[in-house]
Amino acid sequence: MLMRRRIFLKSIASAVALTSVAAQKAPKPIPFNRDLFSILLGPAFDGQAELSIVHSRSERIRYIICDGEQILTDASYETITYPGNSFRIDKFLVKNLPIDTPLTLRVYGDDIQIDERTFSSISSQRNEYAIGLASCMRAAQHDKSIWASLEQQKTDLLLFLGDCVYVDYNLEVPLNPKILWEKFVETRMVLHFYHWKKLVPTIAIWDDHDFGGDNSNRTFPFVKETQTNFKNFFAQNLSEGSFITPGPGIACRFQLGNQLFLMLDGRSFRDAPKSGQLYSMFGKEQEDWIFDSINNFDGLVWLNNGTQWFNLKGYSESFRKQHTINFNMFVEKLNQANKNVIFTSGDIHFSEICETPKFLKNLSLEITSSCMHSSTFVGLPAMNRSENRRGATSQINYIVSHTQQHLEDEIKIDNKCYTRNRRLLFTTQMTYNLNKKR
Repeated sequence: MLMRRRIFLKSIASAVALTSVAAQKAPKPIPFNRDLFSILLGPAFDGQAELSIVHSRSERIRYIICDGEQILTDASYETITYPGNSFRIDKFLVKNLPIDTPLTLRVYGDDIQIDERTFSSISSQRNEYAIGLASCMRAAQHDKSIWASLEQQKTDLLLFLGDCVYVDYNLEVPLNPKILWEKFVETRMVLHFYHWKKLVPTIAIWDDHDFGGDNSNRTFPFVKETQTNFKNFFAQNLSEGSFITPGPGIACRFQLGNQLFLMLDGRSFRDAPKSGQLYSMFGKEQEDWIFDSINNFDGLVWLNNGTQWFNLKGYSESFRKQHTINFNMFVEKLNQANKNVIFTSGDIHFSEICETPKFLKNLSLEITSSCMHSSTFVGLPAMNRSENRRGATSQINYIVSHTQQHLEDEIKIDNKCYTRNRRLLFTTQMTYNLNKKR
């Protein structure tokens, strides 16, 4: 036991030393190929699809969607730019697509094809979905192999759970809207995910690093600018009013069969820790929106937030730890609503799946998926021991949640955590009977 403790403490000391050395180095730009197209598929369900494409080409670009060799649409798009920056975002929403059919996106410049991707607009009424959960994607520590592993899973949907971009990493001047734009461009061009040949529908939220810096909250001076920046780069705001229902800030909700997904904005309305305010985590408007969304829904609810929900131990933030008064009130409302709820989060640079505490009326899981590629070391799960933990890992990883509804009132969730080369790290299961709650 003594030897294990020495090894554990040594690993902590090594991590701190490496962090200190890294902090003393001068920032280095991250190299990337400026001629590539960074293509993101947002919601692609029920015959529509939203896309966001980042590139630096100056010629007129055409985006043609084909079913085999048949042209379905020559997409009309809007272009978003930033003064003094050569990169642009082309965004469009296409409708009336065939459902569950392989489609091709062809990119042309000056009538010459320069890129090609495949995708499908899938049904939102399937009985089974494979949902990938991922967070913490620091471009400076990009690891193509973990993205290749996720790519091979052939998921139906990806949920990005915050820290999708590190806007505050390696800065020589204070963070401002120009840097927000540049850091998002950098991440869009560097990450292997945005260059996959087969696109996967992706819906994202943020945490502190893609909002405005470490542990940032509503006092960040550019809240409106960073909200606009996030919505510009991700491909989900054009789907608002059709597949997606918008909420306050960058929050939104959508439904797949008997499952309702709430993507929450845990930063725009957040007060300082221990502020004692009644709505210090999500703000009153968003908290009201959350319960208005779930109170009349009888299926399985997913509450997706960048920050953990229940953990009281360790160094990391959580709703329960930093915003106790608001948390207790929130749990009381959840118990009154009497819903089956899955909680997801990112942030902590290791992954774990825990049963929810006994004070929550209906037994469920908190799934924390972190990190794809960012700072981590072997001792993190031990430093942040959670109650009711079913599995944990400090390796770079992601989680795939397979949801299956074989009966009208029963949904089974099979969660698997993977690292490089699709190597399985741990797995958990839970079945939700929608009519039988404790």
